[in-house]
Amino acid sequence: MDIEERYLEALARLTPAERMARGQRIFHEARELLARRIRAEVGPVSEERLRLLVAREMYADEPEIRAWLDRELERVRA
Repeated sequence: MDIEERYLEALARLTPAERMARGQRIFHEARELLARRIRAEVGPVSEERLRLLVAREMYADEPEIRAWLDRELERVRA
């Protein structure tokens, strides 16, 4: 049995609440990784601007949302 099969079996044993918690944790960790990468690339930024930059990356394939985020980023300069 390979690692993927073991992982899928482990997931199947989780309750719905445990699966939801795991998904939320993965989402939070992905946002944190993006935030660290953005800070490394652009330097110090306010928490509000960082939040918008992270969202812009996460919604890169959503033109309407990305356009709104770009407008918000114009408003939040620092």
